[in-house]
Amino acid sequence: MPILTMPLALIALASVPALLAIYWLRRQHRRRVVSSLVLWRDLTQPRQGGMQIQRVPTPWLFLLELLVLALLCLAAANPRVLAGPEPRPLAIVLDDSLSMLAEDGAGGGAVRDRAADALGEALEAEASFNARLILAGPRPQLLGEAVRSAGEARSLLEQWQPHAPAADIDRAVALAREMLGREVRILVITDRAPPEGGVDEQTAVKWWAFGRPRPNVAFVGGVRSGRGGGGDGDRVMVEIANFGDEPAAVALRLVGDSAPRRVELEASGRRRMWFDWPGVDEPFYATLGADALAIDNELVLVPQPRRVARVVLDVSDAAARRMFERAMAAMPHARVVSAPPAELRITTGPAPSRDADGDMHTWLLRLVIEDDTRSYLGPFVIDRAHPLAEGLALAGVYWAAGTEVDVPGRPIIAAGNVPLLTERSLPGRPRQLLLRFRPEHSNLQHTASFPVLLWNLIDWRTDEMPGPQQTNLRMGMTASLTLPAGASDEIELEAPDGSTRRLAAESDAIHLQPDRPGIHRVRVGDERYALAFNPFAPGQSDLRGGMTGRWGDWYDIDEPAHAQRRGYRELLALLVLLAVGLFTLHGWLVARGSGGGA
Repeated sequence: MPILTMPLALIALASVPALLAIYWLRRQHRRRVVSSLVLWRDLTQPRQGGMQIQRVPTPWLFLLELLVLALLCLAAANPRVLAGPEPRPLAIVLDDSLSMLAEDGAGGGAVRDRAADALGEALEAEASFNARLILAGPRPQLLGEAVRSAGEARSLLEQWQPHAPAADIDRAVALAREMLGREVRILVITDRAPPEGGVDEQTAVKWWAFGRPRPNVAFVGGVRSGRGGGGDGDRVMVEIANFGDEPAAVALRLVGDSAPRRVELEASGRRRMWFDWPGVDEPFYATLGADALAIDNELVLVPQPRRVARVVLDVSDAAARRMFERAMAAMPHARVVSAPPAELRITTGPAPSRDADGDMHTWLLRLVIEDDTRSYLGPFVIDRAHPLAEGLALAGVYWAAGTEVDVPGRPIIAAGNVPLLTERSLPGRPRQLLLRFRPEHSNLQHTASFPVLLWNLIDWRTDEMPGPQQTNLRMGMTASLTLPAGASDEIELEAPDGSTRRLAAESDAIHLQPDRPGIHRVRVGDERYALAFNPFAPGQSDLRGGMTGRWGDWYDIDEPAHAQRRGYRELLALLVLLAVGLFTLHGWLVARGSGGGA
């Protein structure tokens, strides 16, 4: 790097000769004798400038002005001087997984706390460093800005609160090398031993582990369903695992229980337990007795939304109407209503216009019963990527429909080049499906394919109703929530600790992946939705692989094979400060001379 980073700025030094000319080139005056000064009044003030050199009348002011100009010209050139060796960049990879919260059982606190203390002490022993902290979760991410002192590092480590269901340390190490170059020193802080084979010293990686093998019992699964065993309540399943080499007995307490239940588990065993939960609209809580890892001893399940699609049957053909009524009666997530509002309309009439349809959120299934038909025996062409085609098999079906091939919409089911079921989606309009089908000449309605087709249709419609797709998820999963129309600017998320923040919508939905377990509540206008995230992570709850030790080393960058990295220190601030000080002194001298009559 050059000493002067902007050499062209030195051209400004041409102002120094200009200053000299102002002081030295002044016009000399000759003495003249006149009878009156009336006509010579204008000559009483001496003219400045001229082509003859004079002695400088004010040498101190001239020197100050000369120094100020020289300092400003140098500052504009941004000079730098060679400093001492620059410390090699340091990347500290922090294991952000749940197991870092485990207690060691000997009064030493959590793994995370012991690791943070050891890291702080190590950084205090460093003469100088420039470090970046990287959190190793499922996807690595930077923690704050670069730190250059142990105090800055300790302050930043307070934000390290491990909650990830897994730690991809390899990706975090790769990110460190990509950001900071091949000479970066990497320090991995974790609770497990390095991969099999250890750490290669030529990779400039140190691996510090602070874990200890401990037995642990944890929740590893939980399901809540609205289909209770003969009652109106929900059915709840919890799964408990013993991550220990000895049998264990644990106390399980359910919300509302007066006393805990004793659950016995075999060594490395699992057990599933089912409960009837009468609080249909209330969260279900369960806890286990204290052990090495507290975060996986709590479970919460919120009610699953019971979405029911309202269906209007506007079918004039009596046989076709009975066919749809029987199918809808067998579906718990569909309810036939006589008039809008509805989520789905099945009709044999024409598609309603925008003005005629009062509810623009109603999907339309048009049943077209054509006069000129033929029976198609297959094989049928099915778009398997479409939601209506899931589990649909048309073997043995004969389907009566017209022969027209020019039908608007995307074909979902076709007999050769003849579309039988199509979808048409127009901007600003609900979905429109066209079903070409003549019941009396077909056997489709007498096979399992017809209820499967309608079940898929109702499922698809309820999935796109406002609200979350799932309400109970494990950490690391993404929750998707469909928004009501026009509510994209009114979204607020409340975390389990009560803090709130605004959310931005992506199209007509939002996607959440919180970094803390518990109940997260989403407010969309006047609607409220609850989402429960549980730390179901068997790989992190199993603490038997915990290890304490240090592996690897950083190769010496000062070897002859490596060039010594030197830094440059900028002088811009110093030069500007000196120029301002001299300019202030110049002003004071001028003011003092004026006050004295000089």
